[in-house]
Amino acid sequence: LLNGLPRLHHLPAWLIHGRLDLGSPVDTAYHLAQAWSGARLVVVDAAGHDRRHPALREATIAAIRQLHDRLTVDAAGQIR
Repeated sequence: LLNGLPRLHHLPAWLIHGRLDLGSPVDTAYHLAQAWSGARLVVVDAAGHDRRHPALREATIAAIRQLHDRLTVDAAGQIR
Protein backbone atom coordinates (compact mmCIF):
# COMPACT_ATOMS: atom_id res chain seq x y z
CA LEU A 1 0.00 0.00 0.00
CA LEU A 2 2.80 2.42 0.83
CA ASN A 3 4.36 1.87 -2.60
CA GLY A 4 1.13 2.85 -4.35
CA LEU A 5 0.40 5.76 -2.04
CA PRO A 6 1.29 8.49 -4.54
CA ARG A 7 -1.74 7.41 -6.59
CA LEU A 8 -4.04 7.62 -3.54
CA HIS A 9 -2.51 10.72 -1.99
CA HIS A 10 -5.35 13.05 -3.07
CA LEU A 11 -8.11 10.78 -1.76
CA PRO A 12 -9.54 11.14 1.74
CA ALA A 13 -9.47 8.06 3.95
CA TRP A 14 -10.37 7.08 7.47
CA LEU A 15 -8.22 4.41 9.06
CA ILE A 16 -10.13 2.87 11.95
CA HIS A 17 -8.08 0.73 14.27
CA GLY A 18 -8.76 -0.99 17.59
CA ARG A 19 -6.09 -0.19 20.15
CA LEU A 20 -6.38 -3.72 21.57
CA ASP A 21 -5.76 -5.37 18.18
CA LEU A 22 -2.78 -7.62 18.94
CA GLY A 23 -2.53 -9.07 15.43
CA SER A 24 -2.17 -5.71 13.70
CA PRO A 25 -0.38 -3.20 15.92
CA VAL A 26 -1.65 0.37 15.82
CA ASP A 27 1.78 1.69 14.79
CA THR A 28 1.24 0.21 11.30
CA ALA A 29 -1.92 2.28 10.86
CA TYR A 30 -0.16 5.28 12.41
CA HIS A 31 2.71 5.14 9.89
CA LEU A 32 0.27 4.81 7.01
CA ALA A 33 -1.72 7.80 8.25
CA GLN A 34 1.48 9.84 8.54
CA ALA A 35 2.45 9.03 4.95
CA TRP A 36 -1.05 9.61 3.50
CA SER A 37 -1.95 13.29 3.71
CA GLY A 38 -5.62 12.57 3.02
CA ALA A 39 -5.92 10.00 5.79
CA ARG A 40 -7.36 10.41 9.24
CA LEU A 41 -6.52 7.80 11.88
CA VAL A 42 -9.22 6.89 14.40
CA VAL A 43 -8.02 4.67 17.24
CA VAL A 44 -10.81 2.99 19.19
CA ASP A 45 -9.50 2.38 22.70
CA ALA A 46 -11.98 -0.30 23.79
CA ALA A 47 -11.80 -2.45 20.64
CA GLY A 48 -9.52 -5.08 19.21
CA HIS A 49 -9.66 -6.71 15.78
CA ASP A 50 -13.33 -7.77 15.81
CA ARG A 51 -15.19 -5.55 13.34
CA ARG A 52 -18.44 -6.40 15.13
CA HIS A 53 -17.36 -4.52 18.26
CA PRO A 54 -19.95 -1.77 18.88
CA ALA A 55 -17.31 0.96 19.24
CA LEU A 56 -15.69 0.00 15.92
CA ARG A 57 -19.09 -0.05 14.26
CA GLU A 58 -19.88 3.42 15.63
CA ALA A 59 -16.51 4.76 14.45
CA THR A 60 -17.10 3.29 11.00
CA ILE A 61 -20.55 4.85 10.69
CA ALA A 62 -19.19 8.22 11.83
CA ALA A 63 -16.38 7.98 9.27
CA ILE A 64 -18.82 7.15 6.47
CA ARG A 65 -20.94 10.16 7.39
CA GLN A 66 -17.91 12.46 7.49
CA LEU A 67 -16.66 11.11 4.18
CA HIS A 68 -20.07 11.61 2.59
CA ASP A 69 -20.17 15.20 3.82
CA ARG A 70 -16.64 15.87 2.56
CA LEU A 71 -16.64 14.29 -0.90
CA THR A 72 -17.46 16.15 -4.05
CA VAL A 73 -17.18 14.99 -7.63
CA ASP A 74 -16.05 17.50 -10.23
CA ALA A 75 -17.37 17.77 -13.79
CA ALA A 76 -14.74 15.30 -15.03
CA GLY A 77 -15.90 12.69 -12.51
CA GLN A 78 -12.84 13.12 -10.28
CA ILE A 79 -13.30 12.79 -6.52
CA ARG A 80 -12.18 15.88 -4.63
